[in-house]
Amino acid sequence: MNKQRIVTYGQLSRMAALLFLLCLSSHADPLDSWTLRAQFGLFTGDNLFGVAERAGTTVAVGTIPGVIFYRTNSGGGWNWATNGLNYEYLYGVAADNKQLIAVGSAAYPAILVSSNGMDWKTVYTTGSGTPPLDSFRAVVCISNLTVVVGTVGRIAVSTNAINWTAVASGTVNDLKAVGYANGLFMAGDAAGGVLLSTNGLSWSRKQTATTAPINGITCANNLWVAVGGSLSGNGFIETSTNGIDWTLRLSSVSFRTSVAFYGGMFVAPGNLGSIYSSRDAISWSSRTNLASTHTLNSIIGTDSTLLAVGYSAVIVQSAPLVTMQASGGSVPQFTIFGLTNRSYQINKLDSLNSSNWLPAATLQLSNAAVNWVDTAATNSSAFYRAVLLP
Repeated sequence: MNKQRIVTYGQLSRMAALLFLLCLSSHADPLDSWTLRAQFGLFTGDNLFGVAERAGTTVAVGTIPGVIFYRTNSGGGWNWATNGLNYEYLYGVAADNKQLIAVGSAAYPAILVSSNGMDWKTVYTTGSGTPPLDSFRAVVCISNLTVVVGTVGRIAVSTNAINWTAVASGTVNDLKAVGYANGLFMAGDAAGGVLLSTNGLSWSRKQTATTAPINGITCANNLWVAVGGSLSGNGFIETSTNGIDWTLRLSSVSFRTSVAFYGGMFVAPGNLGSIYSSRDAISWSSRTNLASTHTLNSIIGTDSTLLAVGYSAVIVQSAPLVTMQASGGSVPQFTIFGLTNRSYQINKLDSLNSSNWLPAATLQLSNAAVNWVDTAATNSSAFYRAVLLP
């Protein structure tokens, strides 16, 4: 996932224009244009903490007891899943190649699985039985191993997400984040430390550039990014190339809850709906989110957009990171909408019977939109796509 390319298709003939994707209603940068998709919270504590997608199904988990929200396509509405659920508080969710895996606590710290997002089964419990204080908090999946982490240093691993083994972490600090890249597992703890492991079984702790809680971890382009903080203190964003040596990039922002990489961009949501983004994880920009002022706890990339969930069980979604709008006329012309100061390549295909996309132009969007005319067009019909370059 080091390089994400987001693609949208358009077709233009000399007689008519056909669009395959709904275009932006304004020319704003997509990361400054967010829409409230749902808000399920009815009571204090009705919050969403995790979101994941598998095989076209997106699920959101949180602290609405016994409920997981799901949708079965990117444009569909959200539904409630209750099958197999009891009184769970859920804080994280991820997907492997067979199923979705949610973690949290019920009567005890618990792990649940589902093949479809609607029907769930508890496959593992452990601990003292004091939810939500004792719980699993985060999960990461690779092809042959799943690792979950939680309070008081809890770590459990599985090769099939059904049979689990508890392993020693060497710490009693709460663990709220876990990631994997380049043969290395990394978990973040409540005292600004990271636990490192090459196999998920043996862990060693390293102190980062902060002593504040680490709430989110990701890695892209050979760069680890950790974010965190708390309500009682400032938030932070820090980076490392090896997991051992860390550099603080931001230390005076409101607390950050998670971080993800999508569309060539690091994105870190947090307190009161605030969102920060960066291409290199070194220089960060605050984005405009008018859709919600509730704290956002988790974010993923899906269907050429970003989707975030948070307090009061809100779900917000960004505008598409790239869209094309065709204009009528004798010569193919398009307006491409996307991220400002990013480069896009326009590819062309003469027939859908062919898979040989040919580059037609490379454009940089300085104002979130640019017009392009295919002056070399010779066929009466052609297919076009815009590709977000790394």
